[in-house]
Amino acid sequence: ASAEQPIRIWVAGCATGEEAYSLAILCAEQMEDTKKTVDVKIFATDLDKEALDYAGRGIYPESIVVDLPDEKLRRYFQKQGNSYQIQRNIRQMVVFAAHNILSNPPFTKINLVTCRNLLIYLQPVLQHRVLTSFCFALYPRGYLFLGSSETIGDMGDAFETISLRHTLFRHR
Repeated sequence: ASAEQPIRIWVAGCATGEEAYSLAILCAEQMEDTKKTVDVKIFATDLDKEALDYAGRGIYPESIVVDLPDEKLRRYFQKQGNSYQIQRNIRQMVVFAAHNILSNPPFTKINLVTCRNLLIYLQPVLQHRVLTSFCFALYPRGYLFLGSSETIGDMGDAFETISLRHTLFRHR
């Protein structure tokens, strides 16, 4: 391990885990490229316990081959019959947990929150509550990554826009 600060990521509304594992793969590739080892913890949360069980196994149908470059499939997955399982070292970066974003306390000391395509299902008052929770969770200057149809609404004082096109924001 290194003296680097740990990286903590919260994937809110993780469903079956694809986004959480994609982030873990990106972190693994970055560590390999920079030849630095950093403790990465990805907290992937959802209300749906069945989806979380599925995600925790990290086993996906053969159809994932259309969404993944061959090189990533070879490096990070093992074929098991008609499915692929994500490698153990990638799975170990991700902690799946049942969490109600509206009623459970947020995680803390987070570098990046991703909440893609969850806010669109909430009324504006609830969206505001969730975004306030993300403010509490994030380190100052931490990042918030939303879905392409989502915005920070009236939270412009709390977040600066890094990229509107990519819906990426930084906590002020």
